[in-house]
Order: sequence, then C-alpha cells, then structure tokens
Amino acid sequence: MHFDSDLIQRLTQQDSAGRTEADIQSDIKMLLLSAPNLIPSGEQASTVLKLEDQLADGSKRRIDIALGATVIEVKRRLITQAEANEYIVQLQGYVETRMMQTGSRYNGILSDGRNWWLFEQDPKTGEFPRLSTFELTNPAKADELVGWLQAVLAMPAGVTPSPDAIEDILGATSPGYAQDRAFLSSLYHSIEDDPTTRLKRELWARLLRSALGTGFEDQEKLFLDHTMLSIEAAAIGHAVMGIEPAELLKDPRAMLTGDSFRDAGIYNAVEADFFDWVLSVSNGEKFVRQIIRRITMFDWSKTQHDVLKVLYESIISAEARKGAGEYYTPDWLAEGIVEKTLTKPLEQRALDPACGSGTFIYHLVRRIIKAADQAEWDNQTILNHIQEHVFGLDIHPVSVSLARITYLLALGSRLAEDREDVWVPIHLGDSIQWYQSANHDESQITINTDGVDLTTPTTADDALFHIGHVLAFPLSSIEDPGTFDRLVSDMTAKAKTYTDRSQQEKKPSVESILSNYGITSDPDRDTLRETFNLLCSLNAQGRDSIWGYYVRNQVRPLWLSMKNRRMDVLVGNPPWVAYRYMTEDMQQQFKRFSEARNLWHGAKVATHQDLVGLFIVRAVEKYLEVPQVLFRLSRWENLEHA
Repeated sequence: MHFDSDLIQRLTQQDSAGRTEADIQSDIKMLLLSAPNLIPSGEQASTVLKLEDQLADGSKRRIDIALGATVIEVKRRLITQAEANEYIVQLQGYVETRMMQTGSRYNGILSDGRNWWLFEQDPKTGEFPRLSTFELTNPAKADELVGWLQAVLAMPAGVTPSPDAIEDILGATSPGYAQDRAFLSSLYHSIEDDPTTRLKRELWARLLRSALGTGFEDQEKLFLDHTMLSIEAAAIGHAVMGIEPAELLKDPRAMLTGDSFRDAGIYNAVEADFFDWVLSVSNGEKFVRQIIRRITMFDWSKTQHDVLKVLYESIISAEARKGAGEYYTPDWLAEGIVEKTLTKPLEQRALDPACGSGTFIYHLVRRIIKAADQAEWDNQTILNHIQEHVFGLDIHPVSVSLARITYLLALGSRLAEDREDVWVPIHLGDSIQWYQSANHDESQITINTDGVDLTTPTTADDALFHIGHVLAFPLSSIEDPGTFDRLVSDMTAKAKTYTDRSQQEKKPSVESILSNYGITSDPDRDTLRETFNLLCSLNAQGRDSIWGYYVRNQVRPLWLSMKNRRMDVLVGNPPWVAYRYMTEDMQQQFKRFSEARNLWHGAKVATHQDLVGLFIVRAVEKYLEVPQVLFRLSRWENLEHA
C-alpha cells in the first residue's frame, strides 16, 4: 500500500512538541480515509466516519471518531494501562451509551497515533478488558496497522478472500478473533450448565472422540473455536448466495437455523446443530451479527479454492491439528486426484467418505461443471446431476459445516441462475459404521444416547459396559432418506411437547405419525414406540433438542451403502488415527474388524497399526459398486489402489 510518508511518520512520533489531540485526530482520519479496503469509499465514507460525534444522551459529550460499531478516543500519549485508567473509563462510558442506544455490540479504541488499544465490554461481567494492541513503531509497519484495523472495524470493503486476508482478518492472531472469542467465552459461561447446551457439547465430543481417538481432548477452547467456525461458515454460505447483509443482520436466528437458505430453495446447507447454543443466551444474537459484519468485509464471489479449509487452519493451530491427526490435502493435489479418478464426470457417482472441509468435493463439482458446460447442458440439468452424483460424509461436525458451504462455493454462480430447489448431499456420518455388532441388522439403525464414542455397542450381547439408552429406527418401512428425515423430525417435534416426567398419563401418542407414514409392520411400530418414549423422556430431562439432527445425519452412511445407491468412485484423504491413540472401545472394535479381514498383525505390533487401512477396506465394502478407489495416502510415496 502507498501512504503519505509524512502522515505515517507523524503517527509514529509519540508526544511531539506542539502536537495536539486535534492534530492526531486529523491524522487518524486521513489514515482511515486513504487506506484501501478499510472503510467504504466515496460519499459513503462521510456517512460512516464522523468526528466529534455527539452522544445524544442529554450530555455534551462527543466521541472523537465514530466509525461503524467502533468508538475511537484520541489521546496525546499512552504509556501504561494504569496511567490511562481515566481514559479507559471515559471510553467505556461512550461504548456503553452506544450499546444502549443501538442494542448492538460496540468496541472501543484508545490511540495516540502510535499505540492502538482495543477494548470491548464483557457481556456477563460488565468488565472492559483490553483485548488487543498494536504499536506503529516505524513507517514500515503501516500495512500491518491497516490489517489490524480491518479486523477490528469489520466494515464492507470488497476484500478478496485470499489465504493471507482470511488469516489477517479472521485468524487466531487477529484482533477481531481476540475480541469475538472473549465475547463468546463470556456467553458460554452464562449457559454452560443448561442441560441442552451440555448435551450438545457431549455429542460433539463423542463424534470427535470417534474421529480422533484419545488425541481429542474435550476442551472448552476447542468447543468455542468450533462454534465460531460453524457460525462463520454459515455467514459465508449466505454471502455466497447473495443474501443481503441487512437481511441477515435483521434476523441472525434465521441464518443459523437454515431458514434463510430454505427460503432461497437450498436445503441441508445450514441447520440447527451443536453450535446454535448461542441463540439460547442473552446477547447471543449480537455475537452472530458481529460475525456477519466480519464476513461481509469480503467479496466471496472471487473465491478460487477451498477457502473454508484456510479458515479452519487460520483458527485451529498447526500443533492442535497435528495432535488430532488432521491432515489437509493441498488443492493442487486434490484437483489432480479428481482428474485421474473421475474419468467419466457425466456418468460416475463419487463419494468422499472422509470429506473434511470439502477440498475433494469442491474439485469433483468443478470437474463435472466443466464437462457439462462442454456438453452444453442447461443449468438445471447440471445442478440435478451434481446432487445425484457427488456425496460427502465426515464424522467431524465442523468439517461437515465447512464442507456444505464449500459445496455451495463450488456451484458458485449456478445458484443465481434459474433453478429448482437444491439439496446439499454432505452429511455428518460414521463412514466406517463403528457401531455395527457382529450380528448387526442392516434393516435398522441404532443410536446409543450414552456412549463415550460411536464404537460403543448397542446390543447386550456385545456390550463392553452397561448400556443406558438406545434410539432405534427401522429402515425397512422407509423408502427414501427424505421420508426418513420427515419421520424423525415429526417424532422429535411431538416428543418436545412432553416436559414433565411425573405426568406419565400426559405423554403424547405416536400412533398417528406411524399411520401417516404407512408403517404397518408390528415389529417396526413396536421399535418406533419404544424410541418415541425414550425421546419423550430425554426431552423431559432437557436433553432432546439435538437428537433429530443427530439421527437424521447418522443414517446417511446406511442409505449410501445400500446396493442400489453405491458409488462408482471413492476419493479422499482417509483419517489417520494410530491404534495407541484409539479409545478402549475403538481398539476392541478395530481388532474385531481387522481380524475378520486379515488386517490384524498381532498384539506385538498393534500399537504401530493405523486406522487408515481398515477405513479404506470398509469404505470399499460399504460404498463402492466396482472395486476402484483412489485416496491420498500421505505416508506412502505412491497412491495405492484397493
């Protein structure tokens, strides 16, 4: 960036002789107006940036610089927080007034031109902590200052979503992240003992423990980071769709529940899940609105790659990803593998059973679009074909949230053209189907509500420890996934009307629902009655709200493994979990599965065995029509075929 060198030099010179607060204020204004991609340009600039802005609270107080949802207070010299306490109290008063007047989140900046201190009020305690700082020690750091301000101000600026820009504005080292994480942490501490919130975190932990083994630690920090990532992904998805920010800001709840997408004819892209707990707490919607503002800083139509992977890596540290065995595939490699594998893009059905943030999904969709354009297919035919030929599964809840939005990014401008409804075929599912016992009945799905991870067995014969509750759903009476979804949704909705376990006589009946769906088999009706009674009991305990979402997603691997729904191609980067990092239940199930397939190499070398081999074999068994599969196996030099 090019700046007035004299301007930047003046800002670095703290407490210059004869330099007044008005001089510093004027220079900061010039910086804000001249820096590219910081605030709206042209006539809009004068409407969003105001000097000496009257508080309009009956006093004569004026804000030095008012800019969007930020209050900037200018002082001649900042040294330490203790010495600046009077200034901080003054700034907090301005911020509190603006928050009361607007009902929105506000942040405050103290600056002497050289030092920039960021503050925001804690929504639970009312404290006003300093969350981030920047010091303009020399003119060469001017670009860094602008990046810092971008992340703080969060104003629409048409920024290209490059990896560097995402890291600077949304990443874990940005002031925006520090601000939002502190706010989110305070929200969580005000609701963490709520039964529904606890259940959502427990299920989140169960899935990740199944995916990552003992490498996963149920930490509050990770849960909050995943919550923020999921909300950011939802906001990005809506921005890609061209939904106006004003609409999202007006009703952030509709964004997180997926209502805005459903109104636009897009299904299974965003839905109420483990991370919508923020909507249950006071000030939760304020948090979501600020995330929306940050996301609208970017021009998402300029996306050229899997930006959601970049977003994930910018928030979850490399050390944490390595410890959890998370390895992401470079775009160039994923693209090359897809080109080598999807040889008939207008005919073959493809599944990534460990889709992560959707890198392979992105390139599968792009390859089909390219071939369809060359064949001169119309837009609706292309969209229908992709929905029926590209599928993704993952057991990692955040990965699924990101992959669904990556799918929309891959479709890009196709969504803006004439089309029918679009269903995003990316699901939260156990691809390896750990829960299957030796005598597993494929006509039924069973979900243990108390298990440590998904390897926890669901029949007494195979129990490694006492089983608490099991949700069972027969599949033989249900013809398609959509019907199953509606059945589960109707059952969970009716179960929510039962709130008092002491009044058994008021427990609702499920008979009309079973009849409406044409379920006539006595064994199936008995199974569903038992499951409905358990759903009622869970709801009365405050632990039911997430089960419908959980079950609907977990059934997808079973549907895809049915013989008339299998794939022509499997592609992806399989999970890497060493035997020594598996949970005890997972180790025992791994051994049983491996022995049955001649993959077990004995107890002496067991600790050196890895999940990847079994995963590939299970994927081929369950999902592939013809034995042809191409995975990225990063520990071997060559790509191996199964």
